[in-house]
Amino acid sequence: MRRHPVPPHQRPGRGAGPAHRGVRTAGPAHPADRGLRVGVGRCGGPPGGRVRGGGLDRPHRGGGPRLPAAHRRHGRGVGGDRTRLPATGDPRVGLPHPAGRGSGGGARGGGELFPGGGGAGHPHVPGGRDGASGPGGPPPGRAGPPRRRSSGRCPRRGAGGGAGRRVPHARHRGGGGGLRVGGGDCRRPGRGVWRISPGHAPVRRLAGAALLLAAWAQAETLTVLYTSDVHGHLLPYDEVRERPARGSLAQVATLVARLRAENPRTVVLDGGDTLQGTPLTHLVLADETADLADPTVAAMHRIGIDAAVLGNHEFNYGLVPLRRAIRQSRFPWLAANLGGAAAAGLKVGDMVVLERGGMRVAVIGLTNPNVPHWELPEHRPGLTFGDPLAAARRLVPQARQRADVVIVVAHTGFERELESGTETGSEEENFAWRLAELPGIDLLLTGHTHRDIAPRRLGATVVAQPGRHAELVTRVDLELERVGNGFRVTNFRGANLPVANEEPDGELVAAVEPARARLAAVFSTVIGELRAPLAVGGVATEDDPALDLVHAAQLHASGAQLSLAAPLAGAPLEFPPGPVTPRLPHALYPYPNSLVVVRLSGAQLRDVLEHAVAGWTGVDCRTGPPCTAFRDRRVPAYAFDTLEGADYAVDLAAPPGHRVRWLRCAGRPVEEGDRFTVVINSYRAAGGGSYPHLATAERVRRVDRWMPDILADYIRARGTLAPRASGNWAFTLPFRGVAVAAPAGVP
Repeated sequence: MRRHPVPPHQRPGRGAGPAHRGVRTAGPAHPADRGLRVGVGRCGGPPGGRVRGGGLDRPHRGGGPRLPAAHRRHGRGVGGDRTRLPATGDPRVGLPHPAGRGSGGGARGGGELFPGGGGAGHPHVPGGRDGASGPGGPPPGRAGPPRRRSSGRCPRRGAGGGAGRRVPHARHRGGGGGLRVGGGDCRRPGRGVWRISPGHAPVRRLAGAALLLAAWAQAETLTVLYTSDVHGHLLPYDEVRERPARGSLAQVATLVARLRAENPRTVVLDGGDTLQGTPLTHLVLADETADLADPTVAAMHRIGIDAAVLGNHEFNYGLVPLRRAIRQSRFPWLAANLGGAAAAGLKVGDMVVLERGGMRVAVIGLTNPNVPHWELPEHRPGLTFGDPLAAARRLVPQARQRADVVIVVAHTGFERELESGTETGSEEENFAWRLAELPGIDLLLTGHTHRDIAPRRLGATVVAQPGRHAELVTRVDLELERVGNGFRVTNFRGANLPVANEEPDGELVAAVEPARARLAAVFSTVIGELRAPLAVGGVATEDDPALDLVHAAQLHASGAQLSLAAPLAGAPLEFPPGPVTPRLPHALYPYPNSLVVVRLSGAQLRDVLEHAVAGWTGVDCRTGPPCTAFRDRRVPAYAFDTLEGADYAVDLAAPPGHRVRWLRCAGRPVEEGDRFTVVINSYRAAGGGSYPHLATAERVRRVDRWMPDILADYIRARGTLAPRASGNWAFTLPFRGVAVAAPAGVP
C-alpha cells in the first residue's frame, strides 16, 4: 500500500498547512511521525489541526478561534453538538448523527453546523475562512479536488463509501483503503467516510488509533428540562391582578418543544406543587366530580412530562382530587418516601428508568417529609411521610446498577446558604444540601423554596432550582462518554431559561380553554359592593382593613370568640369602589385552607401572640419617630398572625417573649386561666409556622370549606362593604417602613 509522506509543516504541533491532496491531514502522534494518516472522503477540506486523545487539539495558529477546553477534550469542534442535528442513524456506535466525529468534530462556521466533514469549516460561511476548526475547503478562486462518481453503494476499495460496518484490516476488503469507522452525512452516496491509511506502520498502531477514534466518537449529550412550583400557572395571564403573567405552562410547552427537537435525547421532569395555586385550578380541585378533567394534567401531557414528584401542596384538597389527577396522568408520579400510597388509592412510585437513545436514566422522586405539619390528617388519611435521606440512601445504589445517569428530584430546598454553607434553621423541611452529599447522584433537582438557582456544582453533584410559577425552565446538558456497554457523566452545562418571551402553545391553550371559560363566568358574577377603596397585600405595620375582612369572615363562619389570621396576598393590590366579584376573595386568600376552632387558655393565647411577633428583630429610631422596623428574612409575612376580638399592643423595643402588652378581651385584662374559642386556618391547626399550642389544642369544630369560598359567602351575606380597620392592635412606636434583608421562601 502506498505511503503518503507527511510534510514537516503538517506534523503534530505545527498547525495546519496547505491542504494535502484536498482530503488528508496530519494524524495522531506516532514515533517519527509515521504510521497513521487520517483522511476524510470528499465531504470537506482538512480540519487544520492534529488528532490527540479525544479529537482536535487546536486549530492552526494562522487563524480561527481557539477551541474551549470542553470541545478540545471531546473533539467536537466549536458548538459541535451533534445531538442537535436530525437523526440519520450512525452505524459506528449507534448514535443519531455522524457530524462532529471527525478530527475536529462538526464545525460551526457562521452559526450553522455542517455535517460529514468531521471538523471542516465551510468556505462561504462568514466568520473567517477557517470556520471553527480549520480551512473550510479550497482557497477563494480555486477549485476543489475533483469528485468521482459513486455507484451509490459502499465501495470495497476504500476510496470513499458511505457508512458501513467496521472491518478491522484492509486485507479483508480485498485490498481496499483501510479501516472504515462509520458513515458521513453527504448529500450523495459514496462521500464522507473516514479512512485510516496504515502505510508501512504496524497493525497494532492502526488498532490503537481505531480505539482512540472509537472512544472519541462516544461523547454524547443528555438534555434535562425541569419545572417546579408551577402552582397552577397554566396560561400567561393573572386573573386576579388582571395583567399578563411572567410565566405559564403554555409558554413552557413552546420552549420544551423547541429544545426537544434540537436533541431527541431529552428528559422533561417536574418537581411538584404543580396542581394547586390559581383560581382556575381551585375551581377544578374544589370540585370532587369523578370524571372532571384536570387542566393541569392536560397541560403536562402537552408538554410531554416524563415524570413528576408530589409536592406538599398536592395534598391541599385531600385525596379525592389527587387520585383523579394521578389517574388521568399518562406519566408516573414519584414520592419514594411516601408510605401507604397504594392503600390510599394513589398510584405513586419510587423511581422510573427512562431510555433515551441507548442511555438509561433513573429518576428518583422525594416529597417533603414535613407535610404532616402543614396538612390536617383528614387531607392525608393513611399516608406516612418518611425520611427522604434514608429513601435516597436505599435507592441511589439500586439506580446506579440499573442506569447510566441518576437524577434525584426532591420537593425541598437547601437548609444551608449555597455560598457560605451557613445553616438557615429550616432542616425540618429543607434537606437538599444533605442530599447533595450522598454519593452516586449525578443531578439533584430541587424546589419548594421558589429560588432561582441556575445549574451549579455542590460538591460532586450538579444542583438546580427553577424558581416558581413556570417563569423559568431549568436546562441541564449532561455530557456523557461511553464506558463498556453504558455511559458515564463527564461534564455539564446549563442555565435557568426564562419563558416570558415565548409564544403560548396553541394546543395547550385549547386544552385549558374549558376551565378558563368556567373561571371567566365565575369572575364575572357580582357578589357585593365596595363603598371605599380596599388595599390588599403587603406587610402590615398597623391594623389592616383587608386583614380585618378576613377576620370577620372567619368569625362569621365559625362562631368563635377570637380569630387569628395572617396577610397572604403578596404584593399590594388595590380594589376601587364598586362591584365586587370573586376576584377579591382570591386576592385576599390565595391558599385553599379550611378553618378549625380550637380552645386556648389566656396563657396560651399570649404565647401564640408572642410567637407571631418574634419574627421582628428590632427597631431603629436613631433618626427619631417614625422608626424603621426590621424583620428576620427567614420569617415570611404569612407567619405574622394578628388577633381579632381582643385588644393588645406590640413593643418591638422589648426582647422577644415580652413584647405583647395590655392584652384585654371585652374590656378586661386577659388572665392566664381564661378560656377562649379561637378560629384558625387548617395550616396553623396542623402545625404550620411552628406556633405553640395550636396543633395540640382541644379542637372544638371544623369548618370544612375553602377560605376563598367562605370569604365570597360572607361578602354576599353583607352585600355592601365599608372597609375599615377595627384598631384593636398597634405597635407602640409609629413606623415609616419595614426593612428585611431578603424575601423568605414560600412553603
